[in-house]
Amino acid sequence: MLEFSSEVQVILVLGLCIILSFFANIITRKLKLPSIIAPLLIGLILNFWLLEYLPFLTEFKQILAIFANFGLIVILFFIGLKVDFRFFKGLSGNSSIMALNAGIIPLILGFYTGYFFTHDIIKSLFIGIALAITAEEVSITILDELNLLKKRIGQLIIEAGIIGDIFEISAIVLLGVLIKAKSFNESFGIFNVIGELALFISLVVVMRYFIIEFLLKIPGKDGKKYEYFAVAFVILLIMTIASELLNFSYIIGALVAGLLLKDRLIDKKMYYEEHHIVEAIEVFNFGVFESLVFIWIGLSINETILFSNIGLGIALTIIALAGKLIGSVIGNYFCNEPLSEGILIGWGLNARGATELFTVLIAKNQGIISQDIFSAVVFMALVTTIISPIVFNYLVLKGYGVVKHKVKK
Repeated sequence: MLEFSSEVQVILVLGLCIILSFFANIITRKLKLPSIIAPLLIGLILNFWLLEYLPFLTEFKQILAIFANFGLIVILFFIGLKVDFRFFKGLSGNSSIMALNAGIIPLILGFYTGYFFTHDIIKSLFIGIALAITAEEVSITILDELNLLKKRIGQLIIEAGIIGDIFEISAIVLLGVLIKAKSFNESFGIFNVIGELALFISLVVVMRYFIIEFLLKIPGKDGKKYEYFAVAFVILLIMTIASELLNFSYIIGALVAGLLLKDRLIDKKMYYEEHHIVEAIEVFNFGVFESLVFIWIGLSINETILFSNIGLGIALTIIALAGKLIGSVIGNYFCNEPLSEGILIGWGLNARGATELFTVLIAKNQGIISQDIFSAVVFMALVTTIISPIVFNYLVLKGYGVVKHKVKK
């Protein structure tokens, strides 16, 4: 049997994952399915069948776990970077009402469904949030392919996705708080927690008004892309390491780093620098790390537990699909808009498979949720992300609920 050193195995593992994702993405694109489906299915295939035929890669899971966890930091940083509070001021009343209904209703339904199965408030809350989140990048891709970005229906879905950022941030912050609570040691007392919180707040203030300011001056106004990328990465690593040392978890540090950097760039109107930083991180994220994270999510599913508790996965899938549809229809009803448009928007918002999968993966690794809940949420995300674009595309082609005129500027 072939045996390779650890160094060679690292190259083989990363190479295999990236190559498989690349070609699988080509297939999913041909089938007009969201790109996140490809690496997730690769992870499931490797998990259930393929790894037993690769005995020479003895450290496959350990190597991928290291890079996937680093990838989570990059992804959370990018989530913070893409949150732009400028857009909240310009949102229409219709989109706000519709988006809040499309988020709150599946949140409530998911919570009560989760509580019925688990009888645990924290686990149920995570389930509810997972059902409330929309994979905005999936929706935008579908809208772009159907030439609906400039139409009313497209604008409503995009604006709903912007409001959905609130649910994403809430999920990550909740996770960070729970991780912090787990690290609480009664022997140190409440004063230790207050001290760590004060240090973290001080770090945020110093980072926002001094460190980021200093680091952004290094490349200058005519800096190269890789220099801006390096600055952004230094900011990410400082916040992540400091947050972890203060027991606030790297996920809070990574998210806050993105939010602080974005806020600084907007406040000083550094649009040139903002463009290059976001573009560089986006390429780094989607080109390498997101596929590794999704493959790792597929590998983390326990096949036995998934199929022994398939009822929870099916229940969450039904509630997820119904929740978005009901929320969108009710939101449109309050805005005196047609039922057909509400149904179409509901299907446009039903794709998942993004932030909720990252949060439940971290929550599982931290022991906050169980393996069966993790597997059920992944099952729900996979099914809704496959079904929603197909149904949405079919309804659009049939002209169902599409308002023909463009959005007024």
